[in-house]
Amino acid sequence: MAERFLPFMDKIVPADNVKYIKCQTLIARGPRMVMTPIFRNLMKRIDGERALFVVNNSAWSENGKPLFNWPALFRRVARIGVPHSNIYPISPIIREECRRVLSKSAGPDLLAPIDWPPAFKIEDFPFAPRTHLTAPVVIGRHGRDHDGKWLEDAEELRAAYPCRTDIVVKIMGGAETVKKRLGALPSNWVVEPFGTTGVGDYLSQLDVFVNFPARTRDEAFGRTIIEAVLSGLPVILPPAFEPTFGDLALYCEPHQVSGLIDRLVSDDHGRIHYINACRREAAERFGSHTLLKRLKTRDTDGTYSPTLDGGSQAFRRRMMGESAPETNVTA
Repeated sequence: MAERFLPFMDKIVPADNVKYIKCQTLIARGPRMVMTPIFRNLMKRIDGERALFVVNNSAWSENGKPLFNWPALFRRVARIGVPHSNIYPISPIIREECRRVLSKSAGPDLLAPIDWPPAFKIEDFPFAPRTHLTAPVVIGRHGRDHDGKWLEDAEELRAAYPCRTDIVVKIMGGAETVKKRLGALPSNWVVEPFGTTGVGDYLSQLDVFVNFPARTRDEAFGRTIIEAVLSGLPVILPPAFEPTFGDLALYCEPHQVSGLIDRLVSDDHGRIHYINACRREAAERFGSHTLLKRLKTRDTDGTYSPTLDGGSQAFRRRMMGESAPETNVTA
């Protein structure tokens, strides 16, 4: 069970203990769970007026292993028989995967017009942007340590987290995969396991959030990215994330990270304006207060990407431009 659910253990009821539930709206999160016999039997004891089935992961793992089958999921949801049942992708990336697969097969049209991303308690992430970025600039990310969370190519991995005397790479969650791929951790890396500090405390130690998972991984969403945005960090990601996060991040290839960091350091005023706009948009889009609003907008197309004001967009273009020189200082 994910650590974020532990505070709610007193509210979690094992499926075997459920006798009967009557509700207006059922929210079921996790396609593999929906496909299990346990869930099928549980639904016989639930009387709901409406059901939302949230797909929070790709149908395939990064190594190509099938995790669930899209057409079978749609058939299962249709057979469950709850009135007004729909399938909600967690992000535009998963929505596009669904459309791509289902375009080749016939089945019930249950795809909802809006996505159902995670919701965040905004107050859990104090907004504390750095007034000035000075050396050493601390970059990093928090997340599980496994093959899919790190770039496969050693040269790209080194470039995404530059080994420079004026940069510190601080990771929470482990980096054994990096050791395997590079032979050893670069000299400017500091790695902490989960539990050493809370996520908010960890993010308060960073200047820039950088996250480059494996190219073979279709990241369904990326909770850690929104946590970083809410905390006041500029976020650097590969372009594959743009359909989901829109203007909330700066996108580049691994070899461009170093130069992008330099440009961020050179424009404190623009950075502060930008991350304030990012925080407002992220809170409006992903705050926990949006849950009830989503329930009321089920027939409205809500798949648009986060968009910021003109000044913030101009800042993003400058930061992601190719004209600024890149700095290489080998540690």
